[in-house]
Amino acid sequence: MEKFFYKFDDEILEFIVFKGVYYPREDSIFFADSLKDFLNKNKKIKKILEIGCGCGFLSIIAYKTLEKILSKKELNEIRIFSTDIDKNAIKNTKENAKIYNIKLKTICSNLFEKINEKFDLIIFNSPYIPVKNGRYEEKHWSLFQDGKNIINEFLIQAKNHMKKNSTILLLVSSLTPFNKKLISKNSMKYKIIYRKKIDWEELRIYKIQIKD
Repeated sequence: MEKFFYKFDDEILEFIVFKGVYYPREDSIFFADSLKDFLNKNKKIKKILEIGCGCGFLSIIAYKTLEKILSKKELNEIRIFSTDIDKNAIKNTKENAKIYNIKLKTICSNLFEKINEKFDLIIFNSPYIPVKNGRYEEKHWSLFQDGKNIINEFLIQAKNHMKKNSTILLLVSSLTPFNKKLISKNSMKYKIIYRKKIDWEELRIYKIQIKD
């Protein structure tokens, strides 16, 4: 078990990270900073789904952000679903949510396999490095999971869980072979709304929505 710290405005948030669960790194911090900015500009979002929640970092940041900008009544209407294929990650998310007295609906699911609802916002800090799985630790960052391109699988399934004005925030890298044709084929539109240059790559967050 390790600890991770994140500066949230004037507060230092502490997260427990179980062994074998993805430890938040620069991509996670970039996504958290971007998510805060996005939610501050889009205050009508009430129902959020995080795919691949890991230790629950982004789900908790989403709630903490909304807690600051919404009234108590509005906050009571917020529902955040945190999902992961790993049962240990779900336990980890529950543990961290308990620390901050946050109610999250946690579901152990392979992408949308056990999800039956639609959402205003879907967030996915996807494994995005284009290497084939070979070692245990690669499951956290390899684009290919069980021989499939996990981002393509996500994009194919996501539309069934979006409302007319829903948004997907998807983090990928400039190294990621990103299938834009697949997005168009599914009658969705996209644009990069956040970027961050690090070392040998650029992190990018795509905003994806259903076409009007």
